[in-house]
Amino acid sequence: MGFVHVCAQEVAELSSSVVDVLVENGLPCRRDERLPKEERLKKRKEILEVFTKGKTISGNHMVIHYLTGKPDRKAGFAVSKKVKRKVDRNRIKRRLREIYRREKWRLNNVHLMILGTEGVLHEDFRTLYHELVDLLNKIAADEGDSTAVH
Repeated sequence: MGFVHVCAQEVAELSSSVVDVLVENGLPCRRDERLPKEERLKKRKEILEVFTKGKTISGNHMVIHYLTGKPDRKAGFAVSKKVKRKVDRNRIKRRLREIYRREKWRLNNVHLMILGTEGVLHEDFRTLYHELVDLLNKIAADEGDSTAVH
């Protein structure tokens, strides 16, 4: 059974009768859970600022460069070309992006670049999840954010 992806703005625009018809026909509506474009670090200038002015924190399978004191929260993801296959690089970024998307609430006013290593491919998701959460908590504590969970 397929899902109909509906973002919050679209739900507001849809009349209740359309949503009722979707549900009646067995097509459950699910909110759009992708990382919003406005929360992605895409501009070269912003990325270079994070690398040059920011701090670095490392884990076993990833390195995070971060810059606190920004007006918003944004994240970028990258993998070295040392990981030969593009399919593998994309999978690494997908795994890291999903963990970040679930745990981004821990941070405010910070720009991040999360660099994955080849080890992300071979490690189980739970281990990666805990590693990234630990690193995000350290960043939140450094940021002086009251939402840090220890």
